[in-house]
Amino acid sequence: MKSTTEQFDAVWGESIHQSRLGMSEESLGVLGEMCMAASSPEEMRSVSGVLNDLILWSRDDQYASQVLTEVIQPALRKTERRVLFFHLYGWLYGGAERAITSVANHLSHKYRVVVSVFEPVENASFHLGPEVALVPLYGNRDRVDRLVSLVRLISPDVFVGNNNSIPEFVGIYRDLRSLGIKSVAYNHEYYFYPHNHKELYPSVVERNRALAHASAACFLTTFSANAYALVNRNAAIMPNPNTFPVQNSHFNPGRKTILAVGRFSDPIKRVDRLLDAFYLVSEAHPDAKLVVVGPYNLDARVPFDSPETVGDILRRRHLDEDRVTFVGQQEEVSSYYEEADAFVLTSENEGFGMVLTEAGSFGLPSVLFSVPGLDDIIVDGVNGFIVPQGDVGAMAERLSKILGDVDLRRRMSEAARHLVGRFAIERVGARWEELISLILTSNNAKTIEEGLSLKFMTSVSDYGTFLRLVAGELESTAIKCARWGGDRGVVPYTSVKAAAEKLSFNLRNHGLKATARKAGRTLLGMTRERLITGKWW
Repeated sequence: MKSTTEQFDAVWGESIHQSRLGMSEESLGVLGEMCMAASSPEEMRSVSGVLNDLILWSRDDQYASQVLTEVIQPALRKTERRVLFFHLYGWLYGGAERAITSVANHLSHKYRVVVSVFEPVENASFHLGPEVALVPLYGNRDRVDRLVSLVRLISPDVFVGNNNSIPEFVGIYRDLRSLGIKSVAYNHEYYFYPHNHKELYPSVVERNRALAHASAACFLTTFSANAYALVNRNAAIMPNPNTFPVQNSHFNPGRKTILAVGRFSDPIKRVDRLLDAFYLVSEAHPDAKLVVVGPYNLDARVPFDSPETVGDILRRRHLDEDRVTFVGQQEEVSSYYEEADAFVLTSENEGFGMVLTEAGSFGLPSVLFSVPGLDDIIVDGVNGFIVPQGDVGAMAERLSKILGDVDLRRRMSEAARHLVGRFAIERVGARWEELISLILTSNNAKTIEEGLSLKFMTSVSDYGTFLRLVAGELESTAIKCARWGGDRGVVPYTSVKAAAEKLSFNLRNHGLKATARKAGRTLLGMTRERLITGKWW
């Protein structure tokens, strides 16, 4: 076996980083041969060092050696099981990490599963099974290129990507398709999430184009999947699994504890509305308590232009620690669900809202603002209440009703436990197995798309309401584009405003379908593309 330096110097040539495909084909081929051939302790150390220098960037030599022996070599030797490769943008305590842990563990009984993540790697509570390999890539520089190099080296049967609204990542599906690697875009965000965040605007158009190259683009709710299906034909509904077992009844008619769980450092969770709603509840129920679980910042202004901080709201409302308790991020949250009587969700939008299925597992009725898609989980008046987005008074009234009506709370508690069974890992896991089988056994995109339409899509129940919601989101995008576009000072504000007005006119006079089809040639197409991919950025 030649030395590491001799082998790699022979093919180094130009840079190993070529566009978005990572290492050159020749360099990658040599690295693969080295990984396959390494057997003696000296060879293993040498090859692990190369793997670490080029892809992993870890400070732990033992980690690189473990990846070589437990991940790379088995994949290259094509063992009897097919390989699934999941990727996440970090390994934290979020809903995506919890869901993928459950899905990966389920699929590991049938497939060899690799879960690769970028930094930070902080999660120590969501336990991947012994058959699942966790492969962090350290360092921020060239991380997508290095990820693509790792995927090409392993050559999995199916790649499953996450965080598809991040501009630097979303093009990976086009790259993988050019390499003949099948992929699933597993979207945990609400479909219109990037439309509402200025920093994500560069991915609004590119995301739809890029996801068209995936074998399947999965969204968590009926609404989001059908909104995406207006643009591309590879849509699929893939809900997140419930990650808690359904608990026995712990009904306590005399207790009045409301629970909120989430990443409250994110303004989209609207902790300001949470506190305002609870203040109104406390007027009707002075003995009620609110427990807030998750990251938070009392000095934050929510929304950004608010004259008050979160702490200011607490002081103005005289909500002391006896009534409102912020406990911060917790590795274990089940005890908080067990000690609560109702759940509240005040987010402006959610991809799925796993906290709703978690609450249902503990028999908690939920009250939430209307977010398109969450009616897949909460049936209004059955296992909770859905109130108009931002209507704090209506939310407080529904919470007060649940706390004050023991019979209603008991009925909703039983319904919550029953309905959450729709998202059991056995059912969602079987759906994943069927999806992967469809992708692996189909030879062309058209066959996959037909299978997705037949088995993985459900039409929205009220198409008129669906169209109005989508049209409203697109109009909101147009308005934001006009406002934010003028701020950039490169494209004249008047031309951006005219494009926004044109989109709104088309929506009102020609309908959503016609507008969506023309979107590539109006604001969300050529104009939006120029704003995104041109000189602005």
